[in-house]
Amino acid sequence: MPPRYGQSPWLDHVPKARRPTYPKLITPFEIPVAIVGGGLTGCATAYALAAAGIRTALFEADRIAAGATAQAAGLLLATPSVDYLTLEKAHGRRVARALWQDTRRAALDAQALLRRLKIRSNVHPADAIVVARNDAEAKGLRKEHAALRDAGIEGAWLSAKALSQATGLEGVGGLKTTGHASLDPYRTALGLARAAAVRGAAVFERTPITAVHHGRSGVELTAGKLRLKAGTVLDGQHRVRRVGHRRRPLRTIS
Repeated sequence: MPPRYGQSPWLDHVPKARRPTYPKLITPFEIPVAIVGGGLTGCATAYALAAAGIRTALFEADRIAAGATAQAAGLLLATPSVDYLTLEKAHGRRVARALWQDTRRAALDAQALLRRLKIRSNVHPADAIVVARNDAEAKGLRKEHAALRDAGIEGAWLSAKALSQATGLEGVGGLKTTGHASLDPYRTALGLARAAAVRGAAVFERTPITAVHHGRSGVELTAGKLRLKAGTVLDGQHRVRRVGHRRRPLRTIS
């Protein structure tokens, strides 16, 4: 099916008749943990808590995973969003190395979980390549590669020829890392929500949380005219913070 501008390809792959539905909240109650936002992050969090035996409720203002998750690129990256050298400069080698190792382990564990739960997420292992398009970018990327090597972290330098063969892109070189994956984020979120519900989590759609008030005895959430109490509230929405406009090497996944 060819992509259509402004429409999610992931939603197109799941007929409306086969999309699961969850009830709207109609009766207030008290819950140890409330998760606001039924995207991929919220669904994964709900599953993790439910699997750990923690009573949890997930609230989505519209339909589960039909918002930002349905528009996502479908990439599960095994490296942090910040360069290794930046992390090492800010926190030292021990912390930076632990962050990179933990991120890779989390990505591999997530892939294993999806297979174990038999979620039809179309998950496929993939390599990620950061492309240096000129000599200046290559110089910085080689420093990154050297730092990774010194820290004992996996990473391989690609020559211009190897880069072209792997990606079809022209450049001076590239830094390849493994452990990543491509997947269908919509099906993944639906599967995790279903797995959470099977393990006792309460999942609600068409239930926007309009206010959250923190008190000494817990948290009060407002959903329309209803008010419910929770011990802890987690924001299940994926938020992106802009950190500037510095030109960075191009990242690809193959």
